[in-house]
Amino acid sequence: MRRRSLWQIPWAVGSLGLLGMILGVWHGGGRLGHTGSVPPGPGTGPADEPFIALAAPTSVALGVRLTEEAGSPEETPPMLAVAQAERGRVLWWTHRNVRYVLEFLRPVGVALDAMGRLWVGEDALNAVFSISARGRQLDFRCWQDVDLLDRPVEFAFGEGAVLILDNGKGHVLRMEADGPREVLIGGLISPTALQLVREPTGFGYRLFVTDMGLPSYFQKNRPVVRVYQTDLRQAQVLREYGQGHLEYPVAFIVEDDFLDVLDGHLSQRLQLDLRTGDLLGQTGEYGTGPDQWRNPSDMAALGPCRVIADTGNDRLVLMVKQVPAEGCRWAMGSTLVEWRARLHRCEPAGTVVADRANSRDDPIVRGSRP
Repeated sequence: MRRRSLWQIPWAVGSLGLLGMILGVWHGGGRLGHTGSVPPGPGTGPADEPFIALAAPTSVALGVRLTEEAGSPEETPPMLAVAQAERGRVLWWTHRNVRYVLEFLRPVGVALDAMGRLWVGEDALNAVFSISARGRQLDFRCWQDVDLLDRPVEFAFGEGAVLILDNGKGHVLRMEADGPREVLIGGLISPTALQLVREPTGFGYRLFVTDMGLPSYFQKNRPVVRVYQTDLRQAQVLREYGQGHLEYPVAFIVEDDFLDVLDGHLSQRLQLDLRTGDLLGQTGEYGTGPDQWRNPSDMAALGPCRVIADTGNDRLVLMVKQVPAEGCRWAMGSTLVEWRARLHRCEPAGTVVADRANSRDDPIVRGSRP
């Protein structure tokens, strides 16, 4: 059985001022530093966790920034997007030291596609935004549909189509750029997460979706992660994972031959074998210390980096694989350039010019929790 990757946790935290702090965890020749050791194997957790102090983060996403010329990870650092539903804003770091503060009414989901665009699910407008950044200029498109959109919380991107997971309607919606919106999968109970994985043959996909399930007599809900085989036009159930182990799965990541599920009620990560469905191990517990979370709400991963939205502790927790992490250089410099814009209405297409906030020098701080 293949064992899951180990994770090591560095200490240094870079502050980003009033709206939050973004990590600058660098040591020596541009690599992430490391303190402590991590026991091997599934179910093990980090000894120390650096964090980004941020009030009530509810959704997170990581994505690769596109450039005109191909380059090394140092030249194409990942983008980071964070939704704060209660505060009505999305923070979007497009470069190491550049972020946009986008004001919405109630953003509940964020995603970053392969073209470097930000996708936002807007609960209050029953709408979905797609946003591209070009300096001060933000080009956006918006789709609003009261019949099909209620609470769009997650996105997945396939060839020629976008999949939208709607928590309120209980379905997966298929949408083309200018085509009709159609329900791909319906009848889900309060779904919270999905991931689209290309089949090894290159033909078709596997679609992983959470389903809270219907409670049986005198019993609570029976949530699972369900897998479908799909060509993005039809979907067929393959199997389910997590029966009897999950209480409220809010996010998951498919990695190699195992499924890493974040449970918001248990405040744990559970590792499940994709071949057998067996529980390989559990990580974390309820609390405020290292390897502890309070009602976590989302998780994202890209390359060696993994971010958990630790909502109850008002922070993002960063975990880093035990490999050089040149591609995780967020807030490497001390000067932060910040742009602010407001997107309170759904127009089919438009452009917003962002206002420049004052650049500022943010000190590097250390601590266990703000």
